[in-house]
Amino acid sequence: MKVLLDENLPQDLRHYLPGHQVSTVGDLRWHISNDARLLERAATFGFDVFVTCDAGLKSDGRAPGIAVITLECASSVMDDLRKAVVPLLETLGAFRPNTAVAIPG
Repeated sequence: MKVLLDENLPQDLRHYLPGHQVSTVGDLRWHISNDARLLERAATFGFDVFVTCDAGLKSDGRAPGIAVITLECASSVMDDLRKAVVPLLETLGAFRPNTAVAIPG
């Protein structure tokens, strides 16, 4: 699974997603303020899933094939995100393109 982490998530999160090809918006230097354009670019570059803490971002069909997973944690600090790792891995395992899933933390 090709996963793109939003710039609002710590890069260390990638180490908790074994078996997935994980990149970050920062690694790719894709500092795009428009959510729709970011999702379109991610889909164009073959990403399957976009993971974020931005509750306002949803996949609405503008980027066919890419799913959006929102981590609803107290903060984007790794200590808070660890609680969401197992549900995130389960969600990635049940991947469905062009869906939006929220994972409470």
